Amino acid sequence: MSVLATACRYDGTFMCERNDQCLSASAPGTCQLPSGLCSFPDPLCPTPGQRYDDTAGSLANQCVEPALPVDAAVAFDPNTCPTDFTQLSVDTPSRYRVLPVLPLTAEYFDYVTACGMQKPGVTHIAIIETLAEAMTVGPLAAGSGGPAQVYVGALQSQTATGLAVGWIHADGSPVAATVWAASEPDDGDGSEGNHQEQVAVLTSGGRLNDIALKMHWPVLCECDGKTVAPAFTTLVTGYRD
Repeated sequence: MSVLATACRYDGTFMCERNDQCLSASAPGTCQLPSGLCSFPDPLCPTPGQRYDDTAGSLANQCVEPALPVDAAVAFDPNTCPTDFTQLSVDTPSRYRVLPVLPLTAEYFDYVTACGMQKPGVTHIAIIETLAEAMTVGPLAAGSGGPAQVYVGALQSQTATGLAVGWIHADGSPVAATVWAASEPDDGDGSEGNHQEQVAVLTSGGRLNDIALKMHWPVLCECDGKTVAPAFTTLVTGYRD
C-alpha cells in the first residue's frame, strides 16, 4: 500500500495531478496522465515497467499499458466544418452533431463511417478526451431520442483482461479514467471474462458508459480536423460480422 500525499478521493480512487503526489517507502511513483492514477516501478510489467497501486480503482494492481501512438496535432480552421455542426465552447474549435439511429442492419463500424462521411478528412466520431468536454457535450445526448445517450469514438480491445484496460479513443489515445460514470466501465456484469460491452456511449449527464456493440443508438460526430488512428480502425474492423 503506497503512502499518498494530499489530494482528493472519490469512490475509493485516489486522483493525482503530479508525480510528487504518488509516494511510497520503496520507490517514487508516477502520476499517469490523462487518467490521473498513481503507478510504481515493477520489473514484472512490460514497458514502461509500471504497475498501478491499490488506490487506482478498477485499474488497481494492473500493469500500465504502453502508450499508443497519437496523430500529431494539425492546424484547423473551424469555418471548414459543415454548417449543421455546432460549437459548444469558446475554449475549443471543435463542433459537434448528433446523427440519428441507423437501420437495424448497421453495426458500430457503420456509425464510425457515417461520422467520417459528413466531411471526409475533417469530421469523425466524437473523441471525449476530458471530463470538461464530456460535461459540455453531454446535453446533446438528451435530444437524441430514446435513452439519453449517443455512441462516441471509444472502443475496448478484444483481448483486454480488465474492465478499464485497453480502451482507446478514435485518435488512438487512451480513455481517461475521469470521463467514466461511477462504477463504469463494468462490462455489464462486473467481469471482463465474456467481453459483453466494449464500446462507449456518452450520456446526457456528461459521463461515458460501456455498452454492447450490437445496440443501436444515435452517434455523436465531431469536426476538428483530426483523423481516425489506424489502431482504432483495426479494432472497429475486427468487430464487424
